[in-house]
Amino acid sequence: GELSREEFVDGMRRIDVYKDFRKERVPDDVLRMIVSDLAERLFHEVDVNQDGTLTPQELQVAFKRRRDEALKKQAQRQWVRRAAQSVAAQMGMGGLAKQRDSVRQEAEAVRKQARTEGIQKERRAQGEWQAEVEMPEPLDEDYDIDT
Repeated sequence: GELSREEFVDGMRRIDVYKDFRKERVPDDVLRMIVSDLAERLFHEVDVNQDGTLTPQELQVAFKRRRDEALKKQAQRQWVRRAAQSVAAQMGMGGLAKQRDSVRQEAEAVRKQARTEGIQKERRAQGEWQAEVEMPEPLDEDYDIDT
């Protein structure tokens, strides 16, 4: 039933959060240190009775609190967005929302295309590298030094 700090931190280290940071060339030992530090902080935040273990109840309360906070922030963002749209409509600028959405869609299409091209470029580079690695070494007798 209960989870110790060491078990929690070890479990967090095993989650593959590193893949996104590897693209940035952050060393693995630095990533492990960062994840361990964040896991320790999270553990102490969730361990409300500070007994050094996490109970299912503590985890449920923490999950519920985080979910409630996220929903509250989402509701605030939606309220601000609706208020801004209402003011824009009252000022006769209602078309700006459509224009903004159009620009956003175009930007998303450009981003998607760039990402696809980047992935293709990376695959080509990996293929070229793999071909070089697998290329057989020519033997001395394969060369005709008389010509």
